[in-house]
Amino acid sequence: MNAHTKKCLLAIPMKDPLDAKTRLSISLTQQERARLATALFIHVVECVKRALTLLPDSHIDIGVITSSETIRDLVAGLDVKWIDDGGASTLSCAVDQAAKIAHEQGYDILCVLPGDLADPSHKDIARLLDYPKSGRDVVICPSGDLGTNALLLPLPCPIDFAYGDRSFHRHYQASVEAGLVPVILPLNSLKRDVDTVRDWHDLQHRRPDVAFWSDGR
Repeated sequence: MNAHTKKCLLAIPMKDPLDAKTRLSISLTQQERARLATALFIHVVECVKRALTLLPDSHIDIGVITSSETIRDLVAGLDVKWIDDGGASTLSCAVDQAAKIAHEQGYDILCVLPGDLADPSHKDIARLLDYPKSGRDVVICPSGDLGTNALLLPLPCPIDFAYGDRSFHRHYQASVEAGLVPVILPLNSLKRDVDTVRDWHDLQHRRPDVAFWSDGR
């Protein structure tokens, strides 16, 4: 099976919007944070869809990992698969659940992409998805603070997911210990997510239209 006939699930983990972006609570109300989280997610999905137009021979589906009924209703109109995370208590558990389901459904590759990227480039996403897939590579796109902002790996999942502070190092080491080849792919537009007030202010500067997301206009 060559790289273009392998089936890939691009999975985007999402909390319920009302539970998202709690570190922004000193600047935004709960409803504003929910609208922001939803808008960021929709923007990521749109960028992924644009990326897929650059890869016409690929076999890639988009899915969202969530237990949120709000997100489930939202993706029904976005042509995105809904993957129940089983009420997972952590991001790592949610992604592990998605990996198991993807393998059961016949996918060969899992790509995990955050739903809160600040301003992803569809060309960067296409570059990630089109990275040569040997079956032994684990491709990691680090965030600016050395978290994991994208992860592409073979199925069945060969590593334990270890999201959290500086998770890039843990995923790199887990790949080595599993006998795989970790590949660092530092794509600029995938380095920035929106977690802190500083991220929020930076997003407002880079994307002035973001003001409309938080106040509902």
